[in-house]
Amino acid sequence: MQSIRAAKQYTSELRRLAPKRNLALWAVALLMTVTACSVPVDEEISRADNRVKLSATANDSYIAATTYLPADAGSSMVKAVLVYDLNRKSWKVLVSPLPDHALEFPNLSANDPDVLFVTMAGQDKDPLTKDGAYEVAPRTLLRCHLKDQRCKPLLTDKRTMYNAEDIPGEGVLFVSAPPRISQIGAGSQWYVTFSPRNFYLLGPDQEIKRLTDVNYKRLGNISIVDDGVVFSAMLPRPGRSSPPFSEEVANQPLFKDRLYKLPVNGAFSALKVDQSIYKPVVQLGTINKPSIISSPSASRSSSYIVFLTNDRSMIKGKNLGKGYQYSFYVYDIKDDKIIAAVLGHENQTLSAPSMTKDGDVVYFDYYDDAYHIKKYSIADRTVEDVDRIDVTDILRTKRKSFTIER
Repeated sequence: MQSIRAAKQYTSELRRLAPKRNLALWAVALLMTVTACSVPVDEEISRADNRVKLSATANDSYIAATTYLPADAGSSMVKAVLVYDLNRKSWKVLVSPLPDHALEFPNLSANDPDVLFVTMAGQDKDPLTKDGAYEVAPRTLLRCHLKDQRCKPLLTDKRTMYNAEDIPGEGVLFVSAPPRISQIGAGSQWYVTFSPRNFYLLGPDQEIKRLTDVNYKRLGNISIVDDGVVFSAMLPRPGRSSPPFSEEVANQPLFKDRLYKLPVNGAFSALKVDQSIYKPVVQLGTINKPSIISSPSASRSSSYIVFLTNDRSMIKGKNLGKGYQYSFYVYDIKDDKIIAAVLGHENQTLSAPSMTKDGDVVYFDYYDDAYHIKKYSIADRTVEDVDRIDVTDILRTKRKSFTIER
């Protein structure tokens, strides 16, 4: 009875805090209430507060996302991948075969059950002083097959790697940045950071080619369309660490995040972009009150882009609370306008949206202690409930491990 009362108290406290917390915090803390009620809730909130918002990736057959689960022993957390088969309506939880290699940034290929991951061996070690010793943990880019759960290493490097995308016949496009030492705030500690972020192509011959020479402060998810790459980014403030901007870019107001499209006419391997940033496809908010745009997704032949945002301009009149509350917007490329806004169950529980090849939008929505798989039809403007996965079932299921080929 004490455990039940404790769980109810924790749940009540979490609901009070929910508007200030993101999906990962809400989901992870709830996971812990059903497994470790004796652990102080403040400790779980502190641990979960470092987690990123649940991302998602989908094709016509699967939807997958990384999430944090309690370790099999002890109170630590492990990063796992929740994979749902949209055709068979079945799911499984996959973990890395190596305890110190967390699987990050899953991205499903459009036409097959392959998924690209990045792993990191251990943790980076920051220097104590500006010129002090530091360590950068190796990262490995993996191609994994969901059916037999085998992974093939594609690249190991000490640069950071994000959001890899298959480019048929040319290799793998990914976002990357070299390590550097920087200080966040005057007089603060020195850290290992990674910048500037740029686009790179890993060719079939293992040659790495840098495609752009820009200096985004943040470069988010990327999505391949027929004539280019769609991505979200934030401009840096011009300064000594920034490459020279064009006059058009230098005079742009510094909004927080924007949606861009990098045109690609011909082969990606022939692309070379030097010190230029493009006119944004979408920017929201105002200079004084910017809006977040992240996780854009599109299919190659689609005329739409979907993206996650905290902007409220399309959802006025709704019963919204305070704090960050996410929805996803649907942008019509041909008509150059936002045509729809889709809210989560409690306006804060959405994963990133992911557009499938058939043009539907698949995503997770977390509420009632379960991950709800949803599908939004752009043509009909309707939301379909595909399935739900209860947290208790996730905790009780046997976690399967990938096998990494050597």
